Amino acid sequence: VRIKSDRMQYYPESEIAKYSGHVDGKIERTRAYEQPVFFKTNLFKFSMLEKKASLDGDVLIKKQGISATSLRGEMFLENYNKKLKYFALYDDVIVKETVQLSGKSSFMRKAYSEKLEGYMSEGYYVLLGYPKVYQRDDVLKGNVIILRENNATIEVDDANTNFKLEQ
Repeated sequence: VRIKSDRMQYYPESEIAKYSGHVDGKIERTRAYEQPVFFKTNLFKFSMLEKKASLDGDVLIKKQGISATSLRGEMFLENYNKKLKYFALYDDVIVKETVQLSGKSSFMRKAYSEKLEGYMSEGYYVLLGYPKVYQRDDVLKGNVIILRENNATIEVDDANTNFKLEQ
């Protein structure tokens, strides 16, 4: 984990670090073929004991062709190798993804929700809280929407959908 910021405070007894002011970070994966995860925020608080980070203010998380923004967020690291296990974003979540299909042209997918849960090792993202996804000419709405990395297929629970079929 690499972090740059304007200010940093560290509390050795509780093993808590606070980074504030233009926080810019990168979580590098242990395997060379795994893509790094980049993040930006105004305030980043990390607890070494809990392996949990909280992000507050203008949060941005990027990985490969996907970027997600929100007002607040949390990140959870695995204990044994300090890699990103799970993250959650809250309040006015916007997800933008360039989906590159094999042998076909790419397209941009946009999604909006109140909460986003990202599972890095499985490569999927769960949108909760009135999610809405715009993909090509389609608009998908439901209670829970699951997006998979670089995959045009979307799982929708309790759907309210408008889409056009190609012939």
